[in-house]
Amino acid sequence: MNTKRIEEKKKLVGRFMIVTDADLPIVEIVKGYKDLWKIERSFRTIKSFLDIRPVNHRKEERIESHVFVCSLPTHFKTVREIHE
Repeated sequence: MNTKRIEEKKKLVGRFMIVTDADLPIVEIVKGYKDLWKIERSFRTIKSFLDIRPVNHRKEERIESHVFVCSLPTHFKTVREIHE
């Protein structure tokens, strides 16, 4: 057994690690990660409210367009929340 490796892993238990190449202050990176649940909740809301089902596209531009259209309400909601 590699006891050194086990001890290293024990130090990380209960913590999370964010790896990014973004050139932002650490506080903003962590806030962005912690706010991720809002985006996930919005996608769930969009999918359930609009009854969006998986659509199989073959062309890259159609995939990008589909994702854009599905995520547009989330962007509108975010902009509205910022300006309230």
